[in-house]
Amino acid sequence: MTGPGPSPIRAACDRHSLADVAARTGIHLPTSSDQINGACPFPSHHHPDRTPSLRLHLDTGRYHCFGCAAHGDVVQWVRDAEGLDVRSAIAHLDRHAPITNTWAGQSPRWPTNGTLSPASWERPDSERSTPDQTRAALAAAWDLFTAPEHHHAGVAYLARRGITIAPLEHSTGRPEVGHTPTGPDTLTRTLLADGFDPDTLVDAGLTLRSPDRLLDAYRHRVLLPVRDPAGAVIALLGRHTGPPGPPKYLNPPRTAVYDKSRDLYQPLPPPSADGHVVIVEGPLDALAIATAALTANLAHRYCPLTQSGRQLSPHQIRQVRHLDRRPVLAFDADPAGQQSTTRIGALLALAGCTPSVARLPPGEDPASWLARRGVHGLDAFGEKAVPADRRRAARPGASPPSPPDLSRPEAAGVGP
Repeated sequence: MTGPGPSPIRAACDRHSLADVAARTGIHLPTSSDQINGACPFPSHHHPDRTPSLRLHLDTGRYHCFGCAAHGDVVQWVRDAEGLDVRSAIAHLDRHAPITNTWAGQSPRWPTNGTLSPASWERPDSERSTPDQTRAALAAAWDLFTAPEHHHAGVAYLARRGITIAPLEHSTGRPEVGHTPTGPDTLTRTLLADGFDPDTLVDAGLTLRSPDRLLDAYRHRVLLPVRDPAGAVIALLGRHTGPPGPPKYLNPPRTAVYDKSRDLYQPLPPPSADGHVVIVEGPLDALAIATAALTANLAHRYCPLTQSGRQLSPHQIRQVRHLDRRPVLAFDADPAGQQSTTRIGALLALAGCTPSVARLPPGEDPASWLARRGVHGLDAFGEKAVPADRRRAARPGASPPSPPDLSRPEAAGVGP
């Protein structure tokens, strides 16, 4: 007995190649490769491409736009371009009719990477929106960013980096990772529909605004929450997951509830008396230590935290001293990280701490180290850490702290 034939969609894909459909959309394709990049023609992109963000896999007949996340086969292409249902899209293909290129002949105007850098975008005003308004907007955004499909995307990204988030989420009973939705303004449109004011979204660091445009501040990013002592989300840290170009990390701006010189990303509670605060460079490093410690039932021994950078303010130095007089420095094993180790170690010593330094191999950071070593790598941030003064003594050629204001505790702002 002969089985059923291919589905109408599969049959249409067999009749019409992706290269032909792209040509009918006015996209010129060279023939030298099975993977071609081009300017996205779909209305979902919301602006003409500044750089080619549409990737066509001619060998599989699939496409994907890294800007607006449009993806699919030739039938979906026509649906995306013309706004048709499946049956009408197939009929359009079979008529060999031209396919609309929404942005043909238009010059690009809007940035596609979702960063806060363009001068044309309005900066948050920490005085305009109240703390309650800002917290409400961030809570609503976090609900969207941790909806099942977005939470799954964040969990999957971390898993690819060797970080299993489940132990932390089991411990806290709440989502600890999210991901941005597709589209350049999905979050903004959703929160506006929920009744939030545009000013509030800008002031919460969630939306970029130019004179005639609103755009999500976070795009193509896995997200981690910075929380206040009560557990409320006060800021979001974004790690880029899309095509190369934007900064790897997007740190939150200063708002009515968040200040980078005050607030830290700290996924675990303070350590026990025999534990250590571990100061790291990036939030994924802190998260990797936290999840490994929970997996090993050693969460009381490790309290990773970060400012999301290689600096600590005087206020944060005092926070560390309050949590642990014997903190461990675990910056990346590169020249910049080593310089920060020397500088922050000096500040901690002036504040009355006795810091130690995690010794990682060249090219490693805490997240990559734990991805390779698993929970057995945790001792690098505890008993195998080397006292900072011994580390300096063993390296007489190492440069001493260079900033002149480190010579006096009161000048460094970390006096007793």
